[in-house]
Amino acid sequence: MTKKRYIETLLFSALNAFALLVVGCSDTDDSGMPPVIESEGEPLQVSRFTRYGAGDGTNETNYDNLTMWLFAIPTNNPAEKVQSGIVSFNGISEDDNLLTWNSAIYVKNSTTYEMFGFIPSYIAGTDSGISENGASSAKLTLKGLQSLSDDDVCIITGVVNGAPENLTPTDKLYRGVYEYQPLYGSTRYGVRLLADHIYASLKFGIYIDGDYDDRRTIKLKKMEVMSNQKAQVNAVIILNKGAGTEVGVPFTSFTTTSVESSDKASQVIFEDTEGHEIMTTAAVASMTDKQKAAYNMISPIYFGDWLKNDLYLVSTYDVYDKKGNLTRENCTVTNKLPSSKTNIDIGEQDSITLTVNPSYLYVLSDPDQDPKVVIK
Repeated sequence: MTKKRYIETLLFSALNAFALLVVGCSDTDDSGMPPVIESEGEPLQVSRFTRYGAGDGTNETNYDNLTMWLFAIPTNNPAEKVQSGIVSFNGISEDDNLLTWNSAIYVKNSTTYEMFGFIPSYIAGTDSGISENGASSAKLTLKGLQSLSDDDVCIITGVVNGAPENLTPTDKLYRGVYEYQPLYGSTRYGVRLLADHIYASLKFGIYIDGDYDDRRTIKLKKMEVMSNQKAQVNAVIILNKGAGTEVGVPFTSFTTTSVESSDKASQVIFEDTEGHEIMTTAAVASMTDKQKAAYNMISPIYFGDWLKNDLYLVSTYDVYDKKGNLTRENCTVTNKLPSSKTNIDIGEQDSITLTVNPSYLYVLSDPDQDPKVVIK
């Protein structure tokens, strides 16, 4: 869990504790029991969350550390208040094997809501929102949207009433359908959510040249993706509504303006103060699946379309001789990521292989060895 995620979870827990404290201090009636307070609804429960995959299919998501900022807009009761807040995955219950959630949103039985939102919850500001919500479209404004992230950035593009996770869903989940009606007292109280990627993604593999590995050991300490563009933008997305489609683009436009007060975009995708030894391709190929998973430690990078031709990778590493002596410390190299890799569509992912290779192998002394990170 990142520090930011930890702060969010801690804050949410603190708020819940405060709410319990207030209830616990309520006056009691003659029976000595606290008075019954009419419920303002039940916490929203997500029965299933699916990210729309590249191409024509959907992919179940990894729920770990999943946090969403959702908007619940009542449509059949104008007196109901529009709600927004964090809904975060809490785990799987032991008794019935169902997904459980911490929810800042409360929904009432048989009230119809339109559900919108973005993932992760901290990728944009809390002043983001829905406007111009009509029959055929709605405008989602994301304030202070981060241009780079190590999380898969998505928006909600479809909802439907959902059975619990361990039951077979009976309704198809379509894009462009946003209405949901909780039915408490039945198996269909939850909401199933479909999300679309709004960023492209790159994943990295890093290896060391075999000849150079005979002479030196390289330990990677940090990798950071950077851009000359602004770290934050204000984004306006026009979401399509309709009968629902299984494929196609879920929004008619996606426009951004830079937040001029923000810094240049950057995102650390790997950091290890002790250093992570870089292996040859042959050594990695001989590893077990578990060992490969531990070796492939670099997080993917997710980036907005406005950065695709202006992305750089900055790598920091130490160099050791084969006796384990540190010969060069905190070396850095900057590579511009090739447009052939970054010029990809929203929702697509490409791979980049990095090889640590000296600029020449005809070495006479340690300072002559000048390792570089080469993109292949």
